[in-house]
Amino acid sequence: MIQNNKLVVDGDIEVVVSKIMQWHTYEGMLEGVPNRKLNRSLLQSLENKLKDFCGLDEVFIIEPVERPFTVDSLYFRGDPMTLPMVTCMAEIFAPQSFRDSNREFSMMGIAWFQDQFAFPVDEQIVDILKQIPYRELCGEFGFGSPVV
Repeated sequence: MIQNNKLVVDGDIEVVVSKIMQWHTYEGMLEGVPNRKLNRSLLQSLENKLKDFCGLDEVFIIEPVERPFTVDSLYFRGDPMTLPMVTCMAEIFAPQSFRDSNREFSMMGIAWFQDQFAFPVDEQIVDILKQIPYRELCGEFGFGSPVV
């Protein structure tokens, strides 16, 4: 569980959720039906959105589960599949570095999908977040240098 904007990841690292953004996954979709092709496109664009949101290259996206559904239409082609209804992005921060002793803190961006707006974050997602190899994936920075 994320409490007071804090979560323990990678076994023993307490990180702070420093910012979060979320939206309806299919926001702006005016017509058509979600399918595998659309979902792949959404996932590809999510990585760039996450990097822009955090100003970091160090990002991790939890692969969402697609769910099939039935479409009663003669005009639909493809495999109707839906992602969870809410897309979430967050920046996480730890006040220490792990690989470079000349750096003072570490950060990374994470993204996931869930069926409801956070908070709370879905417990299955929290379980995955706890297992992120933060020490390996995070960016490390010093207070005297710019993050971007």
